[in-house]
Amino acid sequence: MRKFLSASVGLLLLSTTAAYADGNIAITAQVGSGNTSATTQSGSGNLAVTAQVGHDNDANTTQSGSGNIAATGQMGSHNSSDIDQKGSGNVAGVGQVGHHNSSEIDQKGHDNKAMVLQVGKGNRSEVDQHGKRNEIWIWQDGKWNKVYAKQGGKGNKAWISQDGYRNTSNSLQFGYKNHLKVEQDGAKNYAGTLQKGAKNHAYVDQDGYKNVAGTKQYGYHNTSKIDQHNAYNWALPFQSGSFNYSSITQY
Repeated sequence: MRKFLSASVGLLLLSTTAAYADGNIAITAQVGSGNTSATTQSGSGNLAVTAQVGHDNDANTTQSGSGNIAATGQMGSHNSSDIDQKGSGNVAGVGQVGHHNSSEIDQKGHDNKAMVLQVGKGNRSEVDQHGKRNEIWIWQDGKWNKVYAKQGGKGNKAWISQDGYRNTSNSLQFGYKNHLKVEQDGAKNYAGTLQKGAKNHAYVDQDGYKNVAGTKQYGYHNTSKIDQHNAYNWALPFQSGSFNYSSITQY
């Protein structure tokens, strides 16, 4: 299913990128009942594509600036997607299969990229990107998982994957080329990450129930790794300075 969603959103993004220049283009396709789609564009060379299959899905896209691309694909019922792009060269893609999933993407700046894929019921994702060339990929498969991710600066990257029930990931990245990878498999796991500085790397892998990981990194080129299994583990690494390395494994 994830491969299907990735391919679908990718095709939406690529299908007409070569067909527009100075004018804006908005394409909407709806199959079912009670679906709503609203697209507002100002500027030049913006592209918005929306496809909805099912009933009572809602998609809103707002673009201002130039060369922004937004694609939304919804299959199921009562899914909601909001994409707001200001600047130039930003790319946002949302794929939703299931019911009552919600996604919000806010991009301000240049050449930022955000991709959200949701499968299941009641998953929620909020992405806030300010700056240049920031990138985030979010996969949610299950029920009532939550992601909040904010990026400010240049060249920050985050990969967040949730598979299960009521997992939560909150992340803040500020600075230059910070990298984050979070994998949550299970139920009610929590991962919180703060990165401020440059070229910090944080990795969180949670497999189990009610594990808690809280990572704080300040400075340059620090690395933190957390690997949690089973239940009720807590890991709270703090790094300040440069070239520090921390590894925590819990069973």
